Amino acid sequence: MLRKFSSLVLMGVCGAVATSALVFGQESTQLQGNVAVGSRAEPSEVRIAAEKVSAALAKANNTSKKKNTALLARGAGIHYTTHPGAYHSPVGISLMGDVELEDGSVWQVSPVDAAITRSWMPSDLVVITPNHSWFSSYQFKITNQNTGQAVLANLTLGPIYNGLYTRWITAIDYYYSVVYLDDGSVWNMSTWDSGTVDKWEPNDTVIIGVSDGLFSSTHPNILINVNMLNYAAGVTTF
Repeated sequence: MLRKFSSLVLMGVCGAVATSALVFGQESTQLQGNVAVGSRAEPSEVRIAAEKVSAALAKANNTSKKKNTALLARGAGIHYTTHPGAYHSPVGISLMGDVELEDGSVWQVSPVDAAITRSWMPSDLVVITPNHSWFSSYQFKITNQNTGQAVLANLTLGPIYNGLYTRWITAIDYYYSVVYLDDGSVWNMSTWDSGTVDKWEPNDTVIIGVSDGLFSSTHPNILINVNMLNYAAGVTTF
């Protein structure tokens, strides 16, 4: 199925001001291959500044996490999610320890952690969380739910375009910061991340991860935008 949607903008009114609300995507020109990572990424200094703010918020929340009612726990690791797509399978491991997930995305693993991933099995379940360390060049952590082992990683190759396990944005309500995905799920994104979501576009490819930062009890997931190489916290409502 091609990513093709009617071009439509619905206008929402707040007081006397008309605001663009829901924007649907149009047909993309890409037909095959993997999605390019960071094709619309912001300058590195902007992204790093945003990640430092996220890291500070996560640190402040370390001692105050609450249990979320939508708990899906597997094996040694316990993470909270409102969408089962947050669990991924490491279908391929390179000799360097890099990980390929079921959606075709490839993650470069820190050389320090390579020995860990080489023992992972395709039947294992893994989740992706942000790496909040200010002094690391790796943006994410991948945690094996069966073993509890976590490794540092960067996304180097996006999911297969239109792949069976690939998720993408079909529409965005910028006014209410609501994101709609191709699988029918509807995501209420954190107001703290509205500035990030405002820069996203329909047809952007996303990878579902898990949030472990501030307000993760109310927004337990993250959507990783492959095209922008950034992420925002959210919760599914449908």
